[in-house]
Amino acid sequence: MRICIWYHTTQAAWGGSNSFLRSLAAQLERLGHEISRIPRRTDEIVLVNSWSQGGGRYLNPKAVASVQQGGSSGQLPSILGKLYGGGKPLVQRADGVARLYGRDDPRADQTQFEIARLADCVIFQSQYSQASFAQAGVRPRQVQVIYNAVDGSVFYPSPEIQAVHSRQDLRLLAVSWSANPMKGFADLARLADLPGVKLRFVGNWCPEEAPGKVQLLGRKTRSEIAALLRQSDVFVHAAQNDPCSNAILEALASGLPILYHDSGGNPELAQGYGLALTGDPGSVVAAMRLNYTQFRQKVLDNRAAFLIEGCAEKYLGVFCQVIEEHGTLGRAR
Repeated sequence: MRICIWYHTTQAAWGGSNSFLRSLAAQLERLGHEISRIPRRTDEIVLVNSWSQGGGRYLNPKAVASVQQGGSSGQLPSILGKLYGGGKPLVQRADGVARLYGRDDPRADQTQFEIARLADCVIFQSQYSQASFAQAGVRPRQVQVIYNAVDGSVFYPSPEIQAVHSRQDLRLLAVSWSANPMKGFADLARLADLPGVKLRFVGNWCPEEAPGKVQLLGRKTRSEIAALLRQSDVFVHAAQNDPCSNAILEALASGLPILYHDSGGNPELAQGYGLALTGDPGSVVAAMRLNYTQFRQKVLDNRAAFLIEGCAEKYLGVFCQVIEEHGTLGRAR
């Protein structure tokens, strides 16, 4: 299959969408599919990511419509549709609503909502993501919910047994590329202040929040983060209203139980594999220590659910369905 993933990925750290789409493209290529980064005449289907074409650049809904409709919608000259290879089935991978997780970006929401109304199918990253669109009045005509997934050759468990009961410190790791206060920096600082807890942080710390005893490691590469996960006992994701955290999935693929903020898509991913950060953080950490072996074993038993292989097959299933429906509609016309 010739698939356009209309997103320019980078090897640099650039958030969850970049990581996911890089892994998805690599897996599809391993399966023998041909991947392009901008729509071509020969592509059989186009996948767009929410509102972005990568590197912080916004998609143009008119250009997206031109690709999908062959430039016949009147939104753009037909020559542009021909240049892009118009008349393509269109699938959108939708993010959450930006304003709900503290990202002040009305243009992003407007753009992804416009594209969702155009798309032949919208793939939501979580049930929460779909519900947040519905609350904004956006109900695409065809939807699927497919959770993100990660490259298991990069994110894999340590072969050593995590003997947390015999060590003084519980080793926690948190990751966030965004310094948005809603990523839970205050909760991280409170956890780090607990006795018997060592918390390391990768990414960009919020300048408005004192880190306290959190050990700030700065920005790291994907392979460096994977190594840090294997050196940790528990992953902490204190972000509020995240639609589908790649960081949680990287940790689960690495065999780590999760401490998570009970909001957004977090419980859909982490429930049963850890504990929600509710009430007294000391009690939550104590419960994690007590039940650590069971949580870790459950994560390991279900590791395949977090890996890109199964996720890619689900995306291919959607692509095949949309292509078939597109062809049927074309013959009907």
